[in-house]
Amino acid sequence: MELQLDLIMYSSKKRKPDVEARNESQIKHDSNPDAKDLVIGCNNCGLNKYCVSCIAKWYPTVPEEEFVKACPVCCNTCICKTCKSTNGWLSETESNVEDSDEKMSNATSGLWRGLNVGPEAKDLLQSIEHRYPNTFKTVEFRTEGLWLHVLKHFYEVIKGFLETSVNTLTEDQITKLDNQIKECNLFSFDLSWAHHRLDMVKMLKFGKHPLQQELTVLDDSLQQVYEKVIEREKEYLEALKKLKECQLEYNGITLARKNKEQEITEEMKNRFGDEYDCVLNANLGFGLLTEY
Repeated sequence: MELQLDLIMYSSKKRKPDVEARNESQIKHDSNPDAKDLVIGCNNCGLNKYCVSCIAKWYPTVPEEEFVKACPVCCNTCICKTCKSTNGWLSETESNVEDSDEKMSNATSGLWRGLNVGPEAKDLLQSIEHRYPNTFKTVEFRTEGLWLHVLKHFYEVIKGFLETSVNTLTEDQITKLDNQIKECNLFSFDLSWAHHRLDMVKMLKFGKHPLQQELTVLDDSLQQVYEKVIEREKEYLEALKKLKECQLEYNGITLARKNKEQEITEEMKNRFGDEYDCVLNANLGFGLLTEY
C-alpha cells in the first residue's frame, strides 16, 4: 500500500510537456536533419518527429508505437543534449561540449523498454526476461517517470530475493519477501517463478510434510547417537592412553629383567666357570669324576 501511494504522488508530479514553447527547430527532434527515411510524429505534442533509423539507434528497446503515443520529450526521457541540459542532467561544462557517439552510447547503456533504469538493473531485467519471458508479458510499460519508480522497486525486491541465503533464512523473512513480491504483482508482473521457489524453501525448511517430520525425528535420533559416539570415543581414548602406559611399564620391566639376567650370568661365570650352567641342569657329580 505504501508503494502504491508513493507511485500515485510521483505520477501527479510528472512534468507536463510545454507544447507552446516548442518551435519548428524541434522538428525531427534528436534526429539527423539530413536523414531521408521514414519519420514518426508524436500525437501527444504534435511537434516532435523522429527518424526510424534514429529510433533504432538511440531507443532500441522502445516500440515505434510508443513514439506515436508520446515521444521521449513529452515523457521527460529524451537523451539529447538540449533536453538533458534543460532537465539539469548535464553540468555547465558538459552542456557546452558537442555530443559524440560515445556519449550517446553511454547515455543509452541503461535503457530497457525505453526507460533509463541503469546498467545493473537493465542486466537483471534482461536476464529475467530471457529466463522467464512471461514475467513482463502482460505488463503495459509506458515511458513515464512512474514506471522508473516501479522498476526501481522491482529491481531492489528481486535482487534482494535472489541474494538471500537459504541457510540463514527465517520464516519471517519468507513472509516479508512473499509480501514484497505480491506488491510487484499489482503491476501485472508474473513472478510465479519466485513464488514457487519461496513455497519450495518454506515447505522443505519449515513445512509440516509427513516425510519432513520423519526426517526431523531421524535427525533428533541421529543427534542422540552422535552424542553417545562422542562419549564412547572419549572413553576409548582414555582406555587407549592407559593401555599405552601399561605397555610402556611392561616393556620397561622386561628390559630390566633381561639386563639383570645378563648381569647374573657374567657373575656366575666369573665365580664358577663356564660350566656352571650345566651343573644346574645335571647331577651334583657333573664333571667331578670322569664317569660323571
